[in-house]
Amino acid sequence: MLRGEEPGHHDPIDRSFGLEALDVALALRLARGKDRLLVRALGGLSEIGSQQALLALAAGTLAYGLFTRDARGTRTGARMLGAHIAASLVKSTVKRLTHRTRPDLLIDDGLYARGWFGPNEGSWQSFPSGHVAVSVAVSRAVMRAYPEWRGRACAGAAFVTALQVLRGSHFPTDVAAGAAIGALAEAASEAAFRAAARPPAAPATESPAPAGCLSTPPGRTGCPRRPR
Repeated sequence: MLRGEEPGHHDPIDRSFGLEALDVALALRLARGKDRLLVRALGGLSEIGSQQALLALAAGTLAYGLFTRDARGTRTGARMLGAHIAASLVKSTVKRLTHRTRPDLLIDDGLYARGWFGPNEGSWQSFPSGHVAVSVAVSRAVMRAYPEWRGRACAGAAFVTALQVLRGSHFPTDVAAGAAIGALAEAASEAAFRAAARPPAAPATESPAPAGCLSTPPGRTGCPRRPR
């Protein structure tokens, strides 16, 4: 069984059971080669999915669209930025409400802990994966604007997702939760954009009065019935 320490406690406690034990065991198996040169190199490339890198990409796309007066590019950049911000807010909130040590800390130091709140440090913020959350959100925003890029956008997000586990940065459930957050955040952001772009409803107007009628109330036709 896996052992760990909770913040503020010195006695090791058993924190792994059921599906969690399976999740941890799978992470350990997949991250066995985390120190290999190829995995380290690919892990460095996967930093394209970091919050900072994708924020720069989204902002750059928006700036390019505005500068070149490309309406499609401007819309894409704005939607990428909105999806990124929404996903970042959600994943950061969850990270601050929970703590979970990363697989590499378990592999290298034998420490595994999880729970509510806890240290606001990177090695204790495995859940959920921020890389995956923002990568999925931004890639979905790109796919909406450029359906022909769907394959490339999906491949990029999948690459970032896989490397988070292979390099020992996240457990499988961390990346699954990150993907769900990214998809939902992008959907919410897109709904907000569509609502903002929707033209306001036209105000109700009085229908033309038929001959012999003074006026007709809005939404009604014909002459009002005269009282007998």
